[in-house]
Amino acid sequence: MKKMMAMTTAAVMCGAFLATTWGAANVPVNAMTTEAAAQTFAPGQAFTAKELPFAQSMTVLDATQMDVTGDGEIDDVLLLGHKEKADDLYSTDVTVVVKDGKAKTYAKLSIGKVDGGYDPKVTSMDFNEDGVSDLLVQMANGGSGRTSTYSLLTFAGGKGKELVPQEKLNTGVELEVKFLDGFKAQVTNKLTGKTSTIDISAGKEAYLDAKIYEKAGKLLIPVEGAYDGYSELTPQFQPDGTIALAGVQQISGAAHADTIGIAKTVWALENGQLTLKEAVISPLDIDNLPSTRVEANKPFTEKDANPNTMVVDAKYADVTGDGAKDDILLVGTKEADSPYVTDLRVVVKDGKTGKEVQSSVGEENGGYEPALFIGQFNKTPGKEVLVEMATGGSGGVYTYSLLSFADNKPAEVVKQSLLNQGLAYDIQFADQFKVNVTNTADKDKQSIDVKNAKETYVEMGIYAKEGVLKEKTTGMIDGFGQLAPIDTDEDGVLELRGLQRISGAYHADGLATVVSVWKVDGDKLALQSKEIVPLKR
Repeated sequence: MKKMMAMTTAAVMCGAFLATTWGAANVPVNAMTTEAAAQTFAPGQAFTAKELPFAQSMTVLDATQMDVTGDGEIDDVLLLGHKEKADDLYSTDVTVVVKDGKAKTYAKLSIGKVDGGYDPKVTSMDFNEDGVSDLLVQMANGGSGRTSTYSLLTFAGGKGKELVPQEKLNTGVELEVKFLDGFKAQVTNKLTGKTSTIDISAGKEAYLDAKIYEKAGKLLIPVEGAYDGYSELTPQFQPDGTIALAGVQQISGAAHADTIGIAKTVWALENGQLTLKEAVISPLDIDNLPSTRVEANKPFTEKDANPNTMVVDAKYADVTGDGAKDDILLVGTKEADSPYVTDLRVVVKDGKTGKEVQSSVGEENGGYEPALFIGQFNKTPGKEVLVEMATGGSGGVYTYSLLSFADNKPAEVVKQSLLNQGLAYDIQFADQFKVNVTNTADKDKQSIDVKNAKETYVEMGIYAKEGVLKEKTTGMIDGFGQLAPIDTDEDGVLELRGLQRISGAYHADGLATVVSVWKVDGDKLALQSKEIVPLKR
């Protein structure tokens, strides 16, 4: 913990661990460019190479293949560590080793001063925009906070070094947490100076028992909370095509188990420095923690159910509007050898009556990595159920459904086809290496400069060297790569922030991202704002 609790009265408090935040990374299924590592470097095997001796035995902890040196050849990337026993969960001396795909030589680099942890993993992405994949290493620290230590490394040019010092990378935001009258906590971000207030009344009974508050909400003793290091620090694609790091830190109240909120941050690597782009303090979203009552990835036991029907996600929240929490299950049919899930539907078991109702997610009811989000999208009793599922195509597009179960009556809040419609644009290449993007509804027009790809377009015969358009060329726009809940006006009712990719001469020719914000208005979506963000290419 970053700060010790300033509380003299001991109390046993119940808390919950953080779950993965919706949309923090939201990396499309096919956006990761790493490939499976060669069999000779499989995790769990002992590592030996006469060209690269180690003082003690080393085990392959994780492995992938990617060009991380920048010479155009695929390299073997190995995460190694020492284990006292083969079945130990903890590894020491964690080191990255790269076998150059062209030179066949080895380079190694310790992950940093903190080089021991549980279940180390490595991910490769270009964080500093130099055109070469970098390496993000994560390893769990153990302990009740479920924090991890991260390292950000590069092997560009064949030599390993830190992109950001490990200590700096793991600092996160420093917070000051104080309890206030009225069952509230004040959280101050020391970096920005911004102060947020969190409602902590969910822990009212425990605070009364511990004599921290009186019934009327008056604070009886001063309580300073605390905050942890990162429980998550994951890649997050930005609208301009760059990759940022999205961090999540747990905020605790009267005891470490008393989780009262989370700090979500977004960091960009600019000129070798981490720059804070966004910081949001919010109460702990209990509704979207994994259910402790129903286990996901287990068979769904229902009369006459297909034996391959599984519970793929589960939450525990009030969606019927009667004040009692309900079991919300996302179930679907999944073959043992396939990650694709079909016949997706949401099953709700009323927490008060035990009555069970269910609804298909819509006409489009199959996809990859389906997940639930529970939130308040309108002002009716009970919360709504948002479902996402990846289509698996090259565009990284997702399909979404928004359902209501108020009064145990399943219904689409917004028809699935309308929810996923997004914005439509006419995309036309024009003279002087310009692409004109026109909204088909309001005719709003914006031009995108594509001079940085002119050599490719000239080779394709689209343009003459002087920039004259030789062949009519029409671009394309994808469906939503993300449709994420966000409370833009902070009124307690969620909006939806959509991301759509605009492509040029071919699908992989990314030009821009359309960022749109929508509000649920009856059974329709009302557009609140839209912006075209050109990609950095």
